[in-house]
Parts: sequence; C-alpha cells; structure tokens
Amino acid sequence: ALGDCVVTTPAIALLREQYPDAQIILVGKPSTSQLYQGSPLIDRVVGASDREEKVSSYIQKLLDLRQEEPDLLIDFQNTGGSRLRTTIIAAKKRVGFIKPWPRTIFYTDIGPYRKDRHAVLRFTSMLEPLGFPTDDAPPVQVYVPETFKAEARRLLRKARIDGPYVVIHPSTGPRPDFRKWPSERFAAMADYMTSRGYSVVVTSRDPMELAVQEVMRESRCPIFNFAGDTHVLTLAGVLQGAEAYIGYNTGPMHLAAAVKTPIVALFDVPTDSYEWHPWTDSPYRIVFAGAVDGESGFRMDTVRVDAVAEAFDQLVARPAVASPLGGD
Repeated sequence: ALGDCVVTTPAIALLREQYPDAQIILVGKPSTSQLYQGSPLIDRVVGASDREEKVSSYIQKLLDLRQEEPDLLIDFQNTGGSRLRTTIIAAKKRVGFIKPWPRTIFYTDIGPYRKDRHAVLRFTSMLEPLGFPTDDAPPVQVYVPETFKAEARRLLRKARIDGPYVVIHPSTGPRPDFRKWPSERFAAMADYMTSRGYSVVVTSRDPMELAVQEVMRESRCPIFNFAGDTHVLTLAGVLQGAEAYIGYNTGPMHLAAAVKTPIVALFDVPTDSYEWHPWTDSPYRIVFAGAVDGESGFRMDTVRVDAVAEAFDQLVARPAVASPLGGD
C-alpha cells in the first residue's frame, strides 16, 4: 500500500548508502510503486501485481527477474503473495521477517519483526542480517521530479488557486462508520480554514467517493476537488505546496510527511500512533478518537471540530502566506 511504500524509504536509503554501486530494483504494485519514479534511491521499478494485471504477465515479470540472478532480495511484507514472489525470483540471499515456521523457510536470513517500535524502524531492522547498524533511521523521503511539480502547479492554476491552500483527505477506504470523522465536521474545518484565508483542496482516489461529495455539499465555502486517478507523485507535488494536510492516518498522510508538509493527523485507532505516526522532522499534531463504552472502545465522532482547528492553528501559527510552490 502507499503508506507502506513511504515508510520503507528510510530502509532503502540505508541500502543505497551501504551499497552505492549496486543496482537496486523495487518490485511493487504498479499503482503505488510509481512513488519511486525518478528516485535516486532506486535504479529500476518493476510494477508487478496479480491483482492489477494478468497473472501470466505478472509471473513472467518475476521469471525475468529470476534470470538476472539477483544477489539479495528483501521482503518487506512477508505475506502469502510476497513469499510467492520471493520463491520465484530466488535471489542468492533472501531476507524476511521472523515468523513462525514454515514461513521462515522462504528466506536465507531472518530480521526481527518488531511490533514495539515505529514501522520505519521495523523495516530498517530487517537490514540487521546484512551487518550494518539500523538503530537510527532518516526521515521518510520522496523525490518529486520537476515534471510532477509542474503538473501539480497546472492543477492549481486550473482551479485558480494562486495563494496558500490546505489539503484535506476525508477518505478512509472500507472502514466502519465509528472509525470515520463525520463529513459535516470536515466541511466545518474547510469553512474555518477558508475564513483564515486558505483555499481548501480535497483529495481521494475516487472523485465520486461519498465522503468527498458529502464534504463538498456540506461546506459553505468553495472546495477544490483534486480527487481521482492522479499520479501519486503529482499528489506529492500538491501536498508539497500545501500549508498543511488534514486527514486520516492513511497513505497520503505519510506522503505529506515525506514532502515535509505540516500535518494534522486524525487517528481512529488510538494505539496506531505508536507504530504509524508521521516519521518526519516537520511539525505535526495528532488528534485521537475518544474513548467510549462498547466493543470498539473508541469513536471518531467524539473528535470536536474545535480540537482539530486548534491543532491546525498551532501548526500554522501565522497569517496565510503565498503558496510555496512558486514558478509556472
């Protein structure tokens, strides 16, 4: 998934530092591996997914990699699908997580699976069998080529956004209602930020997603809908120019962290923040779902608009300014 791709970038950066002359190939889903397009960390991206293309094409890509006889394969997922890929590619050294037998038989070396640390550190710890220290990890990083920055500027011009703006991401995917912040509260935040002098951009994978449509309907201010099948690096360019990101703990939040955009993160599962808080040296605030009686133990509708507004004000702490994207 997109967030997983982002939080593995520190581990890949350590690999590049350790092996500056190696050819590093990333194998991932075509839709999310676009994240590494043009990145100095990766020499080649192979988009391969049994769910996004014909199985025959998917298998052939893996067999082609096998023919290259790679020296090292690191499986950052350790799922049924990734173990199949590991088996087909068959690198000389194969590193995976510690898991109960028989899952470990797919790997020649095992890294620790640490649920007691941030996901970034869990992924970098997989490099321990390679013999170099992984206790410290750099911030997540995404390289946005100028082509995608230009496309982001084009979208902003098309929407006639020529000043500071904020990105809100009301999309959660298939989650139950108790894990969703009510759309009218996202809309109220949009109205508040508009009153502060900011344009508001809404993002989602699906432009017709119900949450997006409800936010736009409930808001009293103009909201610019950038939802849709936008290249992930164009989305990164839009986020990079934003004054702040406001949304759930999802892939776009981690993408915002990677391009150093200030973040107000809405955490529906309170304990998730330990493993999945923004791994960034830029400012962020986390607003947690409140505790309630019942099986879930929490509900997102306990989060008040003024709590999110206060977190936003703490981040910007200054009047609205010109867009940092600049250029044409």
